[in-house]
Amino acid sequence: MGMYEMHREDLIRTMVSQAVSLRDQVLTRMALDYQKLCKQLGDDYQSIAAQALTVPANTAELMNFITFVQKVENEIVFVLEDRLRLVCKYMLFLSDYTTFSPAEMKQNSATFQWYSRMASVFEEHRQIVRIKKFEEDLEHYKKQLEEFKSYGDIEELPRYLKKALHLDNRIQQALEKIDQFNSEEVAYKWEQSQYPLRKQLYPEGVCCVNLDEPAFRNLSYTVCQKLDRPEDMSGHVTLYDML
Repeated sequence: MGMYEMHREDLIRTMVSQAVSLRDQVLTRMALDYQKLCKQLGDDYQSIAAQALTVPANTAELMNFITFVQKVENEIVFVLEDRLRLVCKYMLFLSDYTTFSPAEMKQNSATFQWYSRMASVFEEHRQIVRIKKFEEDLEHYKKQLEEFKSYGDIEELPRYLKKALHLDNRIQQALEKIDQFNSEEVAYKWEQSQYPLRKQLYPEGVCCVNLDEPAFRNLSYTVCQKLDRPEDMSGHVTLYDML
């Protein structure tokens, strides 16, 4: 067998070229998958936040509202964190072989910002729930005030007074709670909640009410008569003055 010489440069260059091409294809596919995962995760965080911060219109929606966020906090948020870890693995690997585009950097930032915001979203959600339940209490207080228009049984005066004082105490506490809610909203830089019923309840607050008003005229007259205080029958009287 004679002597011969092998030239493998072309073969090596071809193999290297194919390996580089295959690598680039894998990296491109990984980048696309990672971008899709990152964007979808950011959209999911945003969707959850939007639902968690939507004020329910009624009690039924409020219950569904609470149930949804409880499920998110107890289950879904952990699934999202696993997906975020996967995104991080993609980012760490790809950062050694490629450069992220400005669009990718923007999406990365948005997704991680949503993750960091979720704690404050849940806190704001709890504030919304407290306020919504509180507004339902205000509606209940207003209905109780309306009931005084039908009161006129002298024999029931002690019960009327007891109920009036209890209701007035609840209204005063409600007014203090409104100030507390607004203070918390200012501290968190949230939009301050408005309470239209406050203006209706405050001037009607049982112990602060002008008993010359038609709704309370009969109660004023009968109570003053019962207490033998005719001088108060045409004046401005509070229920505390009657006791």
